[in-house]
Amino acid sequence: MFFTSLLNMNKKIFNLILSLSNAKLETLYLGN
Repeated sequence: MFFTSLLNMNKKIFNLILSLSNAKLETLYLGN
């Protein structure tokens, strides 16, 4: 139970980081 909730939390954090890095990449491409 604890492990699955931890896994879900990690997935949310990973998705957040992924979306943030995607936004940064988009701004870099638009900047060029």
